[in-house]
Order: sequence, then structure tokens, then C-alpha cells
Amino acid sequence: MTMPNEQQKPSISRLFSGLGGADESDLYKCVHCGFCLQACPTYLETGLETESPRGRIALMKAVNEGRIEMTEPVMRHWDLCVQCRACEVACPSGVPYGKLIETTMAEVSEKRRNSVKGMATDAALKWVVPEQGRLSLAVGAARFYQNSGLQNMVRKSGLLKRVSPDLADMESSMPKIPSTTFKASGQVIPAKGEKTNRVAILSGCVMPLVHGPQMNAVVRVLTRNGVEVVVPKNQVCCGAMNSHIGDLSTARDLARRNIDGFLAEDVDAIVVASAGCGSRMKEYHELL
Repeated sequence: MTMPNEQQKPSISRLFSGLGGADESDLYKCVHCGFCLQACPTYLETGLETESPRGRIALMKAVNEGRIEMTEPVMRHWDLCVQCRACEVACPSGVPYGKLIETTMAEVSEKRRNSVKGMATDAALKWVVPEQGRLSLAVGAARFYQNSGLQNMVRKSGLLKRVSPDLADMESSMPKIPSTTFKASGQVIPAKGEKTNRVAILSGCVMPLVHGPQMNAVVRVLTRNGVEVVVPKNQVCCGAMNSHIGDLSTARDLARRNIDGFLAEDVDAIVVASAGCGSRMKEYHELL
């Protein structure tokens, strides 16, 4: 016999079908204290409860318990999460929000598999982003778009906003593409003076093309401090973007390729210039 005031968890999971790494019980660790709110950039920007970690977890619970359907408006709230995981630092209950949102996005990805949006995202993150040659062509086209004056024309005309507001939002946040790039071609940059350490640096996918000057600066700092830098040729994208949109299968494949590539080098440490890439690599053991 069940007491009326006794809280029951659903006997059938509708959201956590085993695609991700989170456990269903993690949903119920959230005590709705609200400490996450002031740490969440999307909540601070919108002021909406549904754009906070607490609100997104509430939606996960509702879908998981069968109280609401996983519709596009619901999935849109999860889409808008930037997965910075600042909420995890603020949470006194230790809610593993990163795992929860990754597992949720894996279910979202599965639901959208046959949609135009799903197929386009899947193609981009499987066939363009992990391959430096193809990604270089895409970034080169973006650089031409910016430097040729086309960007100014498009923005002044307002045409993109009328055709596709979502695409216009993406275009407005496009970073300035520098002319200097950084390539992972197996090069070894010797230390200046006496060598004290040997490290491998993650080049990744977007960083060497969009933040080439910063990557080169990292190498200069290391070598001037007596560190020899290896840039493994066989490294690939860290897999963070794939896991963020729920493509955990590709993320795991990229993780394995990176592990093999870096283990082949005799180094003391792996240096990562991107915080997001570093976080993904530190959790490879959980991903795999």
C-alpha cells in the first residue's frame, strides 16, 4: 500500500533510454533551490525559468514521467542551453547537469534523426567539422564573405532577417576570421634554451582556423619557457560539439582517435588552449 504523500518515481523511463551517460535518478537530485539561476547565462539574458538549469531539468522530468510530450517547443529550451556547466559549480546538491543535458540531447537527436534540421546538423558535425580539409574550405568561404564586403551588404539590406531570422542570428554572432591559421601536421617545435618538458598540444577543429593567432601564442609561451611542443598529426576534433547536440556515437569515435593519437607521442602532458575542449577530454573516461 502506498501512502498518499509518498513521492513515487515513474516506473517507465520515457527520456532516459540508455543513449547517454546520465542515470534517471540524477533528475531527482535537484532540490529547486535556485542557486543555479545567477550562474546561468541564458537565464540572466532572458529571465525565463525555462531557460535555466532548474527549468530545463523540470522539463526533463515532465517528459520522463509522461506528463508532457517531447515537442519542438520543449526541445527548443534544451537547444538554447550553451552547456557551459557553470550551474554545476553553484549547485549545492551536486546535480550532474552536464550528463543530464547530454543524455537529453541524445534523445532529441534521435527524435530529429529524419528531419531536415537533424540531417543537416548530422552531416555538418560528422562530415565537415572533424575533417580539417573540409572545415578549412568552409572557414575560407566565411573569411571571403567577411573580407569581400558581402557581409556588410547583407547586413545593411536586412534580407537575411526576412528570409530566415534564425540564420540571421547565427550570422550576427559570426566571429572575425583571421588570416593566420594553425595546422596540426605532426610538427615538433623545439624549446628555447634548455628543454625541461615535452608536451603535446590539442589543435582541434575550429580553434586552429578561428583562433590561429592565439594557438601560435600558446606555442610561443611554452617554447620560451623551455617546453618542446608536439602537434600530433593524427589528432581530430575533441568531440564536444557532437556530444552537445546528442551525437554521442561520433563523439566516442573522435575520443578514441584522439586517445590513440596522443598516446603515440612520448609526452609529459597534453596542453589544451580551449576550455570546452579541455573539459571534454578530461571526461573521456565517462564518455567511453
